[in-house]
This record gives sequence, structure tokens and C-alpha cells, in this order.
Amino acid sequence: MSDGNIIFDDVSAVLLDVTDRTRKWIEQSRGCDIQEALGRMNQMAESGIQAANLYEMERAAGDLAEAAAMAACVAIGFKTLLRNTPPAEKMH
Repeated sequence: MSDGNIIFDDVSAVLLDVTDRTRKWIEQSRGCDIQEALGRMNQMAESGIQAANLYEMERAAGDLAEAAAMAACVAIGFKTLLRNTPPAEKMH
């Protein structure tokens, strides 16, 4: 199925890939180290952009999926921090 240039099967495949990478990263690191995930996110985003510039689209897609997984780990880390922060500290 597609809508213009978007093929929804590709969207589903990418989202499943990102979800799987996020789960694996969290399992391997036993949580989410925000600084480490941010560093990896930046590294993989740059690598994906370089690959795209070289027309290596499969590698670019994989690297950018990894960057998205790292962004998800960071978001999960922030949600966890927020949930574990006492209400009095949230107001500051």
C-alpha cells in the first residue's frame, strides 16, 4: 500500500527495526545511559548522512535507524528520570 511516495510497508519495517534496536540496546546496557546513547545517536546520524551522500542507501537506512533507536533510548531515560523524581523537585 502506498500514499504518493510513501510506502507504508516500508514505514512499518523501519519502525519495527527501530523498536528492535531500542530493545536490544536497553537489554545489553541494562537500562539507558543517556550520555552514551546521545553519543551513539550523533555518531550514527553522521554515519547515515555520509552513507546517503555516497548513495549507500541501505547502510544509510540502517545507520539512521540506529540513531533513531538511540534517540528512543534517550527519551525513555528522560521519562524514567521524570517518573523517579519527587514532585517537589519537578517544580524547580
